[in-house]
Amino acid sequence: MKLPRPNPRKYLTKSYWHLSTPPASIGYLFLWLADGANVGTMQQAGAIVSLGLSWREASAATAIGNIVIAAALTLNGAIGSRHHVPFSIASRASMGLYLSYFAVVSRLVLGLLHFGINTYIGASCMLIMLEAIWPSLKHYPNSIPAHIGITSNKMIAYFVFWTYLTRYAHKTSDAYWQLLFAPIVYLSFSFIGIVIASAGQSIYGKLYWDPTSIVALLPSRAASFFCAFAFGLATLGTNISTNCIASSNDFVFLAPRWLSIRRGALLTAVLCGWATCPWMIQASATSLTTFLSGYTIVLAPIIAIMVTDYYLVRHMHLHIPAPYQNEGIYRYRAGVNWRALVTLLVVVPIHLPGLIHAIDPKVDIGNYLYFYKALCFTSFFISASIYFVLSRLFPPTATLVEQAVGSLQGEGKHGVEEPSSDEQKVPESEKDADLDVFEGDAVNRV
Repeated sequence: MKLPRPNPRKYLTKSYWHLSTPPASIGYLFLWLADGANVGTMQQAGAIVSLGLSWREASAATAIGNIVIAAALTLNGAIGSRHHVPFSIASRASMGLYLSYFAVVSRLVLGLLHFGINTYIGASCMLIMLEAIWPSLKHYPNSIPAHIGITSNKMIAYFVFWTYLTRYAHKTSDAYWQLLFAPIVYLSFSFIGIVIASAGQSIYGKLYWDPTSIVALLPSRAASFFCAFAFGLATLGTNISTNCIASSNDFVFLAPRWLSIRRGALLTAVLCGWATCPWMIQASATSLTTFLSGYTIVLAPIIAIMVTDYYLVRHMHLHIPAPYQNEGIYRYRAGVNWRALVTLLVVVPIHLPGLIHAIDPKVDIGNYLYFYKALCFTSFFISASIYFVLSRLFPPTATLVEQAVGSLQGEGKHGVEEPSSDEQKVPESEKDADLDVFEGDAVNRV
């Protein structure tokens, strides 16, 4: 069975616009424009305004949130840019062989849900365009029950619209550009969402947290069409550049024998398009914010564990071949790093009462609600503290290395090691014609 390996140099030199080619700032700027320049970003900001905050308060909250997120993704993303491994492989060093699947599935579920949400947003844009061309579609009879959360004409538009990246960096420091660009892009489009929501309230007398709802009210059919087209195109770019690629890689990691990047993308489209029922999440601003905040219960501890393990426990030294081996040093006893497991078992349950209250406000949790509202910070720092203390008291000595170790022979000029002549020879029987997309990480024989 052929094991995967980190991306060799030839996969890191694609084109001028690629993340691997200087200036890396260009690649990361366009990456975050594709990810942040969409209706979803504006919806999140508009939802904050609809909950009672002024535009100044909403702008400040959005700025702080985006800076925190940028710091977390830069710290975690540096693992990929330094060692050229994906999230699914990097998580094995801190989680262990089997517990890493929990981290991957957690990210996969979130990716599927966000893909579905963006697909539904795209359907809203598509419906506006179709109604601009055929106004009679506005009066199309609805045969779907109201509690489902979607109408027949929206389902038609949904059908029409329905029809990771730091490890490719040129050098480790290139990934730090996202610490600058991510907050700028997200804050810019969040501010646009805040302005749209506030201006819409002044013009129409009602606060619309969803920008597409205001676009649908424009008196000019041409204006509605072109605005919806721009919004839909931006949303499509986000789904392709972010949600689809990440989810596809996670699917490949979970079932490497049967899935490729292409098959993972098709599976993502099918599952996200229908199984996630994104129209239920998009039903109101409250349901959207509940979903966005609730999933932090799981993701924040995972990020904290990975960041603490990499920077404070291992001092940025990984043995790259090991995560690709079933019996490598990162397997741990029984395939689980018990320090990470204990951290998750402690931190996740203590935040569950807040999530239950967010789902059902009738459940009274008293002042504990304030603890839950700081979920992003409390979950991260408590998880980091517990994991660090456990790792100091019971150090994982068998998994520690004095310096970073690569898996291939000969250091390449891009910081990625090149294969020896023997390793470059791949038997024809091991080649898979269906795995021709993103060759560097398409084959995950773990």
